[in-house]
Amino acid sequence: MRRWTYLVCGALLLGSIATVAAGDGPQPYPQCTGKPTESDQKAAKSLFTAGQVSFNEADYKTAIQYWRDSYKRDCTAHLLLLNLARAHELQGDKREAVLALKTYLDRQPNSPDKAQIQRRIENLEASLGGPVAPVALPDAGLMNPPTSPDGGATPVPTGTVEPVPTGTTPPVNGPSTSRPITPWFVVGAGGVLTLVGGYLFISGNSKISDAEKVCPNRQCPANNGALTAEGQAAKDLGDTGRSNVKIGGVLMGVGLAGVVGGLVWQFAFNKPKAAPANTASITHLGPSVGQGFSGLSVQGQF
Repeated sequence: MRRWTYLVCGALLLGSIATVAAGDGPQPYPQCTGKPTESDQKAAKSLFTAGQVSFNEADYKTAIQYWRDSYKRDCTAHLLLLNLARAHELQGDKREAVLALKTYLDRQPNSPDKAQIQRRIENLEASLGGPVAPVALPDAGLMNPPTSPDGGATPVPTGTVEPVPTGTTPPVNGPSTSRPITPWFVVGAGGVLTLVGGYLFISGNSKISDAEKVCPNRQCPANNGALTAEGQAAKDLGDTGRSNVKIGGVLMGVGLAGVVGGLVWQFAFNKPKAAPANTASITHLGPSVGQGFSGLSVQGQF
């Protein structure tokens, strides 16, 4: 009797171990047989954004849960599988990463990155010691309700959800309000010309004043009809001063016009150009490097 008790307990123990092992294995992705509704797409976007927040905080387990729920809501967003593969790999679960990549290639057989993704799969399987056996896909529709990582229902926020960038994606800002700085170059050049012109104008008047001290009313000292050395020097000084005044006046006029024109250009005509609104799906590839592979990972928003 005791022998039979041991056998039964052993069988139950083996069954429990098998159940745990099955639960810890790769989790297949349901077949995609329908089209998401608008509410499904909104819910998927919210879950995707929540997953990005967790991914940026290195909480890969939570990010995976959110992204899986997002993919259940909209199973046509196949690029999410590449995000899931990266998150699984960073978490250390290479089998799940391989499954996500294989599922992506199965559903996107004409992907332009097929060869690179295939090499990534081979590198991951090589580190696991062999190919990952395919997992039977359960039949499931698109309308599986999302759940939070703790098992409860995930509230779907209303309104517009701002995209949150992944670790390798630059932050997505609002419309650009920067203006070209060309008008300020015009203002600066005009200011320089004004200063130079002002210096010439002032120094020219000073020279004229000095010359008039020797040659009042432009009558310079002369001897037998010829200007004396002092008179000639004063005449030359006055001529140079008048020339400087003319040039300085022109430069000041042009410079002031440049300053005024540049300021008018900046504040009246140099309007900021707003970036086009993001109404379509935005996804792009970024570099992704890990142990045993180098390739691309998908980053973006719905």
